[in-house]
Amino acid sequence: MEMINPFLESLKKIKELGIWLEVTSLIIPGVNDEPGEIRDMVNFVATELGTDVPWHISRFFPAYKMEDTPATPKETLLMAKELGLSAGLDYVYVGNVPSESNMNTYCPRCGELFIQRMNFGVIRDKTDNGHCPNCGTKITGIGL
Repeated sequence: MEMINPFLESLKKIKELGIWLEVTSLIIPGVNDEPGEIRDMVNFVATELGTDVPWHISRFFPAYKMEDTPATPKETLLMAKELGLSAGLDYVYVGNVPSESNMNTYCPRCGELFIQRMNFGVIRDKTDNGHCPNCGTKITGIGL
């Protein structure tokens, strides 16, 4: 954990300075895919950075020096997403898994779909001056 501390401190400083921050965690089988370790990631984001910081969970694929490591099972990513949502994270996204719903943004209060994405592009944005069009909750983010 000592090696990662400067990185975690940098994330906290970025947030403290008011710079927009999103966190991506590459989940690698046999390296950081245990529920307890994922829970630690989630708890760090929620308590140290804030529940409004988007958390992207990215699927690992075998390559280069890790060709013998299998791809991250979709079930592991979905478990991580559930851990993030149950810890109160407002915006949790699953990456490298084809599914439109993994890229969409929903209101953390009422669950309304307000930003619909496909292939890294926005196909519909229903935000109302940075607020949920359904319940009026303030939505955090660049340009909102």
